[in-house]
Amino acid sequence: MNTFQILTDLRSRITEPTAARWTDNLLLTRLNTTADRICARIGGLYSVRSLTVNSGDRTISLPADCHKVHAVKWNYISWSSVTTGNTESDSTKITVTGDYTDSFHFGLYIRIQDGSSNWHTNRIEHVHYDGTNTYLWCEDLQPASVSGGSIERAMTTSSSAVLSEMPREIYSSIYGTTITGVPTRYTVIEDKIVLDPAPPDDKEYAVELQYFKNPQRLKLYNSGTATATKGSTTVAGQTTEWSHYKCKTGYQFGIGSNPERWYEIEGRNNSDTSLILKSAYEETTATTSEYVIAAPCDFPDEWVPVLVQWVAAECILEDSQGNNAVFAQHDRLKQEVESQLMRLKANRLTEDLYPQPSVTFGR
Repeated sequence: MNTFQILTDLRSRITEPTAARWTDNLLLTRLNTTADRICARIGGLYSVRSLTVNSGDRTISLPADCHKVHAVKWNYISWSSVTTGNTESDSTKITVTGDYTDSFHFGLYIRIQDGSSNWHTNRIEHVHYDGTNTYLWCEDLQPASVSGGSIERAMTTSSSAVLSEMPREIYSSIYGTTITGVPTRYTVIEDKIVLDPAPPDDKEYAVELQYFKNPQRLKLYNSGTATATKGSTTVAGQTTEWSHYKCKTGYQFGIGSNPERWYEIEGRNNSDTSLILKSAYEETTATTSEYVIAAPCDFPDEWVPVLVQWVAAECILEDSQGNNAVFAQHDRLKQEVESQLMRLKANRLTEDLYPQPSVTFGR
């Protein structure tokens, strides 16, 4: 489900005492806060991410969505040159002339050289070949603009290990030491992982992080109008501000104030007024029409009803105005939520929470 569908479901469950008391922004705030509370109760969403680290660095910043670290694995890496056609980059993607879908894939770390011969490391979020060019979307792409740059991709070596967690008190006693070597343990300090011993500065390495993440924020954007042409993957916006923040790869686009069909967004088309869909728009051409861009929900399907019921119960309570019948409805919903939370938590205890992570380095 996406944000719009969850909001629609929620609105069908609440009765507003005055028109538009519950704005979309108010409900989204409630939904996102409650999603965090559900993750805290049930155990969170499992995720795996690979992080490249500069040689010699012992401190690694955790992903912004990290709630709790489960395991840390490290690999030395080397860089393998990829012979490509003309390479250019803008603020969100790298464009390579030719078909290189066999060389690049989601999660792969690459580095691109700028005009001053400096290398910049990026993680691929999405790859697309349109018959002429291969596009590599990277979050916070660096450098922001380059033409004719070289590309290399990260390759793991055979030397790797799962690190043991080190208590903070032990870390505190060795902090500041200059011993280097193959890391064997780690500790988490605020929003960073610290390795011990410090890795040598003559090799680059990567860390595979297994962690429980916070849920993706539910977001909605419908400002301005949009023109979608039948058979085209390009959508034009009028008075829109389609920043990378609002039009991330994987977000969903629909025409109308209540879309019947959704299209996955591939990315921005280098503009706040143009975006690219992963598949061609198949409906009748819509000109300067209302539209909705909705973030997807990364909750498992069976968690979504709990999220909606929980928020609905809180809204109903605030709307009760001393009505005993409404109080009773709230109490019933809360009991259902608690029962479902207990069932979901029990299911998580019997699930394989830690599946074998997929390979995200060069193959």
